[in-house]
Amino acid sequence: MPESHEVRLSSREVPKELNNTAEKLLKKYPRSYTIKYLTGNESIAPPKSRRKWNRAIELKGARMNNLCIDVKFPLNVFNCANGCV
Repeated sequence: MPESHEVRLSSREVPKELNNTAEKLLKKYPRSYTIKYLTGNESIAPPKSRRKWNRAIELKGARMNNLCIDVKFPLNVFNCANGCV
């Protein structure tokens, strides 16, 4: 199984000047789940076990913007791919 990379943002990591903005946004939009999760006021507990995967969609020699990559996307699990390295 490939290595998993997780990035987490909590309210402790938010700079103080942004935290004041977050509090103002929470007052202005008290029903916004996005603001609640990004500020750490709401959270989702990680699952006790992770689903294993054994099938994947594989792309070989995918080319774009001077790149050529081989990649596997596991099936039946959550996948997130972006352009950041």
